[in-house]
Amino acid sequence: AATARRWWTARHAADSQLQSALGVVSTKVLGGWRAVLVHDPRVSDAVARALPPLLASSPLSLKLSSLQLLSLSLLVSGCHVISDMELSACVAEVTDEATAATLLPHLRTLSSSVAPPPPLSRAPVVLIPDISLSFVPWESTNVLRGAIVTRCPSLAAVAAGIMLHGAARSGDRANGGGGDGGSGASVGGSLYAIVDPAGDLAKTRSRFAPLLEDADGVLGRAPPPTAIPRALVTHSLVLYVGHAAAERYTPPSLPASLAGAATAHVLLMGCSSAALHAQGMGDGFGTILSYLAGGVPSVGGCLWDVTDGDIDRFTLAVVGRWQASGGGDGNGRKVHLTTSRGDRRTDK
Repeated sequence: AATARRWWTARHAADSQLQSALGVVSTKVLGGWRAVLVHDPRVSDAVARALPPLLASSPLSLKLSSLQLLSLSLLVSGCHVISDMELSACVAEVTDEATAATLLPHLRTLSSSVAPPPPLSRAPVVLIPDISLSFVPWESTNVLRGAIVTRCPSLAAVAAGIMLHGAARSGDRANGGGGDGGSGASVGGSLYAIVDPAGDLAKTRSRFAPLLEDADGVLGRAPPPTAIPRALVTHSLVLYVGHAAAERYTPPSLPASLAGAATAHVLLMGCSSAALHAQGMGDGFGTILSYLAGGVPSVGGCLWDVTDGDIDRFTLAVVGRWQASGGGDGNGRKVHLTTSRGDRRTDK
């Protein structure tokens, strides 16, 4: 009992230290530029249209470049999350200190005329951190909490994903279907689950046994080698609950075998399943990237080691809300994965 108390005391202390560190990241590292992370295109477009006449009517009769106007519109549309001092510093970076002092009251007036959207109504934020920053839980910073945030390994991967899944959705609409952005082979709302394939997490098996009664998958044993590749093109959600990121059950040839045909979203719910590992001076690598390279629409995982009680509760909440939303509704997935963050409680 004493050992358990010490463990939990250390854990809560680490949680507090992490929250303090995230506060420093928000205010000192991102600074006023964190406003860019909460802008909404509809708001920034409105601000961009209103800025030129505002600048022309100012005492300095300012004329700014298109890049400067874009930067200012992004700042103003998200400036409800930063202070006047931070806004002034950012505007000075875009222009100069004298211009910033002149513009600040006008920019604040402009920002107050545009209502900021709630977090889930904002445009999604895509983060592309390098290996040295990938371990930071940016999604848990105050400015991004409650928003729709995803990570991607590169801009090229973002563009490829938009092209692949955007084309698939267009094809679904042309065919009169309501597909999930894939080839149309998946069964709407279907789940394939791999739970404790190593067979050493008895409590996890008991928690997920009811879920497996109405889903395809395996419980307490290893799946066949073809299970994951097949499930990725025949189901809407593939769930892994076990150790690490299912490396032992993910074929090395997965990206090539899928060839962009994957329809399922993936949850890899194991210790450090979403962590990237350094390879010399190159970019980080992890199993999660194999799924993305194969064209999987999205992959969820854990940045650090987790306790089975914590991650089991969180995963069941996510899957339960995904099922309640109908599974195939993209908006439902975003809302329920985001709101399920609150379902992680300490497992004492």
